[in-house]
Amino acid sequence: MKKKKKFSLTQEFVLGLLGLLIFSSILCRLLLHPIIKNTVLETDYKELHTKEKIVTDIINTDEKLMLQYVENLQVLAPLFSGQDELIPYLRSYAKNFGLWNIAILSKSNNVMFSINNNDYNHESEKKAIEAAKNNHSTVVKTVTDKNILFTSSGKIVLNGADYIILLQKSISSNDYLTEIAHETGTDVSLFLNDKQLGTSIKDANGKYLIEKFSDQEILNTVYNQGKQFCDEVKINNESYLAIYRPYRTDNSHEKVMLFVGTNVDKVNSTTTTLSIKIIGVVLILIFVLILMVVVVLRVLVIHPVKNALSTFKSVIKENGEIDLSIELKETSTFKVTHNEMDDMMEAFYEIIIAQQNFIGSVKETENSVGIAAETLANDAQLSASASSQISANINSVKNSVEKQNTTLSSVQTILDNSISEIQNLDKLIENQSAGVIESSASIEEMVGNISSVSKSITKMSEEYKILINVTNEAKERQDDVFTHVNRMAQQSAHLADANEVISQIASQTNLLAMNAAIEAAHAGEAGKGFAVVADEIRKLAENSASQSKSIKSQLDDISTIITAVVNATETSQKEFEDITNKVSSTSTLVQEISNAMSEQEEASKQILLALHDMNDSTSNVQATSKQMSNNIVLVKTESNNLETIAHTVEGSMEEMSLGIMEITNAAHNVSDKAIETREQLKTLNVLINKFKIK
Repeated sequence: MKKKKKFSLTQEFVLGLLGLLIFSSILCRLLLHPIIKNTVLETDYKELHTKEKIVTDIINTDEKLMLQYVENLQVLAPLFSGQDELIPYLRSYAKNFGLWNIAILSKSNNVMFSINNNDYNHESEKKAIEAAKNNHSTVVKTVTDKNILFTSSGKIVLNGADYIILLQKSISSNDYLTEIAHETGTDVSLFLNDKQLGTSIKDANGKYLIEKFSDQEILNTVYNQGKQFCDEVKINNESYLAIYRPYRTDNSHEKVMLFVGTNVDKVNSTTTTLSIKIIGVVLILIFVLILMVVVVLRVLVIHPVKNALSTFKSVIKENGEIDLSIELKETSTFKVTHNEMDDMMEAFYEIIIAQQNFIGSVKETENSVGIAAETLANDAQLSASASSQISANINSVKNSVEKQNTTLSSVQTILDNSISEIQNLDKLIENQSAGVIESSASIEEMVGNISSVSKSITKMSEEYKILINVTNEAKERQDDVFTHVNRMAQQSAHLADANEVISQIASQTNLLAMNAAIEAAHAGEAGKGFAVVADEIRKLAENSASQSKSIKSQLDDISTIITAVVNATETSQKEFEDITNKVSSTSTLVQEISNAMSEQEEASKQILLALHDMNDSTSNVQATSKQMSNNIVLVKTESNNLETIAHTVEGSMEEMSLGIMEITNAAHNVSDKAIETREQLKTLNVLINKFKIK
C-alpha cells in the first residue's frame, strides 16, 4: 500500500490559511461588491438628484435670460433707422445667443419679420403678445408639435412706431440638451406626451436616439399622478439611473416630461474599480494577518511542539534505553509570553536534571557497595579458612584429651607398678603442651582475623546506612518525577479536550452550512448567492475538521510518548523500591553478621583464656610427672587432680568446638550473603546502565 504523504503542522496551517485567503477573496467579491455597488448607487442617486436640480436651474436661468434679451433689444431698437438695419442685427443676435426665432409684430398681430415662420397661434404665444401690448414684458413656455420653446415678448419703438418683439429659444433641441448634459455630466431628454422631442443620448452609430416612450408606469406616475419617478431603467438596451419629472408649460392641455439620467455602466465601472481597491486592501490585510498568525503559531506552538517531540524521541531509545545525556535547550530569548508548552518543557527538563543527579548518585553508591561487598566476601573466606584450621587443631587437642583421659584411667590402676608409664605420660604431656601452644597461636591469629572482619563489617554497615539514605532520597526524587509526568499527561489531556471542542464546532458549522444550503435551495433563484456562501462555509468547516484531525494526530503522538515516559517512570519507581528493600534487607543481614562476629570474638577470647589455663595446667602436670618417680603417693593424688582437669579441658574443647562451628557457619553465611549482595549489585548495575548520563 502506498504510504500517505505526510505534511508537517506548519504546512497544514499554511495550506489552511491560504485556503482561508482564497475563500476570503471570493467572499469579499460576493459580499463587498453588492455592498459597494449599492453604496455607489445610493451616492449616485443622491448626486443625480443634485444634478437634476442643476439641470432645472440651468433651464430656469435661460428662462430668465430671455427677459434680459428682450430688455436689451428694447434699448437697442430705437438706435436703428429702420427694419432694414435692425433685421440683420436680429439674425446675428439670435445666432450669438442661441435663439431659435426672433419676430416683430404689429399691434394688429401682423408679422413684420420672423426668422422661422410661425403663425403664433398657440395659447402661450397669444398670452405673451397680449402682455406686450399692455406694455408688460414676460416669458412663457410654448409647446409645439416639434419643440418646447421659451417665448419672451416686449414692446419696442422703431422709427417712432410701437411694435411687439418675440424671442423664442428651443429647450428641446438635441444641441441644447447635449450642452446641458456636458455641463452636468448627465443625460437629458424632453418628452411631449409619449414622444421624445430631444435628447443628449446617442445610439451605437453616434446619432441622437429617437424613440417612442412606452413605459406606462412612468407615464402614469408623471402625467396622471404628477409625481417624480426615480429608478433604474433600460434605454437603448443600456441601464440608466433615471429621474422623470413633470415639466410645467403654459399650454395646459399639453403634457411635458423631463428626463435626467446617468448610465449605470459608469456606475459598474466605478463599482468595479472601487471593489478591486477595497478587496485588494482587505486581501493585503488578511495576508498580513495570516503571516502574523503563521509566525505566532510557529513561535508559540509548532516550534515548542517540535522541540518537545525531538527531546522525547532522543530520551527514549528503540532498544529500551533511556538517554539522560541530552543537552537541554534554552527557550527563545525574544519571546514575550509564557504558555503551557513552555511549562511542560521546563518540567521535563527538571525531570531530566533530577534523573541525571539521581542516577549519578546511585552509580557512585553502587560502586562503593560493590567494593565493600568484595572486601566482605574476601574477609569471610579468610575467616572460614581460619575457622577450619582452628577446628582441626581443636579436634587434635580433643583427641589428645581423650587419650589423656584413657591414660589417666590406666594410671589409676597401674601407678604402683609402672614408672615407665609415668615417663610415657610425661611424653604425652609434652605433646599436649605443644598442641596447646600451637592451638593458642592459631586462636590468637583467629581473634585477629575476627577483629579485622568485625571492622570491615562495621565499615560496611556504615556504607549501607549511606546507601539507604541515598536510595530514600532517590525514591523521593522518583516520586517527584512521577508527579511531574502525571501533570504532563493531564496537560496533554486538556489539549485533547480543547481539540475535541474545535472538532465539535467544525461539525456544528458543517451542519449549519448544510441547513443554509437547503434553505437556499428552497429559495430558488434568489438563494443562489447565499448557496455559494453556504458552500464556502461548509468547505471551511471541513477544512477546520481536517485541521482538527491533524492536531489530534499530533496530540496522540505526544500522548503516546508521555505514556511511555509514565510507564518507564513507574517501572523505574518499582525497581527503586526493590533496590531500597534489598539494600534494607542487606543492611539487616550485615548488622546480624556484625553481631555474630562480636559474639565470635568474645567466644574466641574465652577459648584463648581456656587454652592459657590448659597450658598452665599442662605445665603443672609435667612438673608433677617428674616428681612422680620420687613420690608415687603424691602422683596418685595428682593423678586424681589431673583427671579432674582433663575433664575440664574436655568440656572446654567441646565448647570450643561448638564455638568454632558457629564461627564457621557465620563465616559461610557472611560469604553467601556477600555473594548474594554481589549478584544483587550486578542486577542493580544492569538496571542503572539503562539510564545513560554524561
